[in-house]
Amino acid sequence: MTGEGLHTKNFSWSASAYYLMYQNTLAGNSTTSQEGLAIPKKEVPDT
Repeated sequence: MTGEGLHTKNFSWSASAYYLMYQNTLAGNSTTSQEGLAIPKKEVPDT
């Protein structure tokens, strides 16, 4: 990603990282929340 399509001369790697993050999370229709671990329903088990 060079920024050529955006008509910019100084398109840094950090700008491209933020742009890709925007495209992948904010502009998308998918969740960014964690899905790998189950959320516990109780903090302390009954004794």
